[in-house]
Amino acid sequence: MYLLTRLIRFRLSAMVAASALAGYLLCPRDGYAAGAAALTLGIFFLTGACSALNQVQERATDALMERTASRPIPAGRLSPRAGLAAAGLLLVAALLLLQTTRSLPALALGLFAVAWYNGLYTPLKKITSAAILPGALCGALPPVIGWAAAGGSVTDHRIAVLAGVFFLWQIPHFWLLAIRRSEDYRRAGLPTVAQTFTAAQTARITLVWIVALAVGTFLLAAVGPLRQPLPRALCALAAASVLWPAVGRCLGRGPGPSELCLSARPGRFMALLVFALLLEGLLTDYRPFLVSLTGIPIG
Repeated sequence: MYLLTRLIRFRLSAMVAASALAGYLLCPRDGYAAGAAALTLGIFFLTGACSALNQVQERATDALMERTASRPIPAGRLSPRAGLAAAGLLLVAALLLLQTTRSLPALALGLFAVAWYNGLYTPLKKITSAAILPGALCGALPPVIGWAAAGGSVTDHRIAVLAGVFFLWQIPHFWLLAIRRSEDYRRAGLPTVAQTFTAAQTARITLVWIVALAVGTFLLAAVGPLRQPLPRALCALAAASVLWPAVGRCLGRGPGPSELCLSARPGRFMALLVFALLLEGLLTDYRPFLVSLTGIPIG
């Protein structure tokens, strides 16, 4: 069981599934329970399949990096063939579950995500540090898949704003990780922004993305699918949590590149944002149940 959780990167898969569920809950619709369960589990399996296939593809470079060397396949605790079989089974299970939502756009986007992540982004990482730009699209898709599974239009401006925030988050998250693990990436022969730009330039570029992320998140709170006061406030708080280091940097008192890795904390931002989105969906869809359960009016 431990090997399986490492193979599918359980926490990452769970977070991605939660973001898809958030997209589902935020979409106005009739009924939700069965579709929500199938969608969430389907996206969890889909992400797990991508992670397992990625470990098969990158087993040689993963073995050279301290951060990834203990993963089952590069560590030799699981064979590439077993990893490939697990990826195939997870993918089939994911597609069957997504098919039960009866949403062709959701199913098509799920297939597209796998092809884009494992077919384009993964091999592109070995060629250019700019691979994260197309790769970030994969991180923006889960809430859109959830929205589509609930019957929403993928061209709706509300889900477009939300997907944009998820896209923007990928860039500083990955680049700050690359700054922290620059020696790892150098040892594995993977290009990073730290090898292309100076430390000061890398910090400035990353800060531009952080500011864009914060602005996009404030925009999400203002014109996105959020309607409840508390989720909106949490959304604004998440934006402020990544904007503050950027403001300090602009004033000349902020952190350098290495300190940004600790102060910006994009992982904390995403956890808070997903919580706010799920809370919005619960307060909107489950309000009658919550009122009857607690006896407290929810405005």
